[in-house]
Amino acid sequence: MEKQAFSEITLSQILRKFFPKESVNNQQDTNTCNAVKMALERIENKPLFDEDSISSFSLKNNTVYQLNSLEAKIIERKIILNLKQVFNIQTVSRAAIVQRLKLILAECVPYMVYRLDIKQFFESFHSEVIEKTIYNDIRLSPQTRRLVKDLFGRYKSLKGSGCPRGLAISSVITEILMQNFDAAIRNIPNCFFYARYVDDIIIITSKTEDAKEFAGNIEKLLPMGLKFNKQKTEKVDHLGNKCKDNSSENKSKPPKNKNKDKELEDNSFEYLGYKYIIDKESTNNNKKIIVDMADKKCSKYRFKIIRAFYDFYRNKDSKLLEDRIKFLTCNYKITKNYGSTEVLAGIYFNYPEISEEQVEQGNLKKLDKLLQAMLLSNKSRLTKLISPLLKQEIKNNLIKYSFVQGHKKKTFIKFDPKRLAEIKKCWEH
Repeated sequence: MEKQAFSEITLSQILRKFFPKESVNNQQDTNTCNAVKMALERIENKPLFDEDSISSFSLKNNTVYQLNSLEAKIIERKIILNLKQVFNIQTVSRAAIVQRLKLILAECVPYMVYRLDIKQFFESFHSEVIEKTIYNDIRLSPQTRRLVKDLFGRYKSLKGSGCPRGLAISSVITEILMQNFDAAIRNIPNCFFYARYVDDIIIITSKTEDAKEFAGNIEKLLPMGLKFNKQKTEKVDHLGNKCKDNSSENKSKPPKNKNKDKELEDNSFEYLGYKYIIDKESTNNNKKIIVDMADKKCSKYRFKIIRAFYDFYRNKDSKLLEDRIKFLTCNYKITKNYGSTEVLAGIYFNYPEISEEQVEQGNLKKLDKLLQAMLLSNKSRLTKLISPLLKQEIKNNLIKYSFVQGHKKKTFIKFDPKRLAEIKKCWEH
């Protein structure tokens, strides 16, 4: 348990690794960083997580929590490292799951895809499950267990239930609480692919089970308090047939008079930001899987485009409008974990697995058409309002931006943090 110790050395390592900017700012102290000193003092003398240490705010109909002090964040990171070490937590990236899923879907064998979503994932875990799994595990040092208990005690005093959404520690604890469920699904004899990314689950079976009962039986294996969101449950077989009646016995051929978009909608499902389309005309020896941006994600981009133009109507700031369109259609670098990690993001790096042919004819193309309509049309109420404001010079500047080209060319842009905050402001609510 020496590795789990909360000492000046281990906490200073945490500060340098996860909070590099704060680490530089704290180097004025001759012996050790002030934040580390304060963290050690609070651990020894009083509860680290007091009434001022945690605050909350509302985001997308959820209550999100955050730690307010650097010393609390340092301690949280050390607790996370201890938990990962003891429980051997190894998460699979979104990209790795998507790449493997594409290969499995292309297999020329009968299968059934179950796309499941856990309702109110973080908040639904019962406190007894957390206590039994975390607080009572003797592999964790007494100090680690006490600090976890203090943190969750403060969270409960704020009327919180389950795990606090927004805190980094919650992602690790929920992974621990889901370990038995993950193992149980992988041990199902006819299950040959299983992946879970937080609360999004996909299971692919050999189609020998009763599809009507399968999801219900799986739900019984979830930790106490968790339930599937029935409205988000999808079932699709290897022929692309959606099982809307909870039965795997659907006709293998679509009606003759379907239009192409409707047909693609019927033989597809969405998972981790992508839409997976099973080509019904594939032969037994060559199954084609088409991947596109998920319709839900496309709708969010549509909303952002419209909001950007609406805000332009209000503030008449053409440069801000251009920067917003540039931000949506291009790629950029973002820092995570308080500056310790740099991540590539944007229209390509968020959706690198879109099929090549779908880039030109799928949801990215639809977004380009919307952008062009906002600039060149005056048929809708909003375009009638903004059309007089869009001088030719503004149109010339904006018409060059494209979701398709931003994805194909991986176009990069850079904004300073202050400008980035201005860009995102109109999409916050």
